Amino acid sequence: MSTGFKITMAVIISVLAAFSYAVMQQSETGANGSSVNVKTEATAQAEVAAIEAAVNELFIACAHLPQYIDDMQQVDANVIAGGDFDYRTEEYGWRRYIVVAIKLSNSPETVPNHYSANGHTLRYYVGGGERPGVLAQKLQAQMLCGTMPMRDDGADSFLNWPNMRLIDAN
Repeated sequence: MSTGFKITMAVIISVLAAFSYAVMQQSETGANGSSVNVKTEATAQAEVAAIEAAVNELFIACAHLPQYIDDMQQVDANVIAGGDFDYRTEEYGWRRYIVVAIKLSNSPETVPNHYSANGHTLRYYVGGGERPGVLAQKLQAQMLCGTMPMRDDGADSFLNWPNMRLIDAN
């Protein structure tokens, strides 16, 4: 067996392990003391630390999110490597960023009906870099955040949040 093959097999085994391993790392707490687990496929300690810090900051930056925790069925957060063809790298200087996906209940009890967010998956993109902050495209994500500008044209709404620089520190 060649050395190249052993390295390749080790990489494949490592990648498969990373994708089959879900870590319940953190719990966010809502206004009434309820909580939601944040699930990630990250296994590297630095990535898990970055995710934990970013999710904490997201729930501070988007000040209204904690009041809707009871309607969050699932929260996933993962690190994404930016690149030459990633507009978030070009426009915001994010070498890496974290995508936080929040799946809402089909019959929410705390999210206002006029938000029309039943069953939606809301994605928040958080990054440090040159312009640290939070991005959301879906209007429902912007509304539930409560502190970002509203855009109903499908374009990014950006919330400047300097504390998101911590993503690059981990």
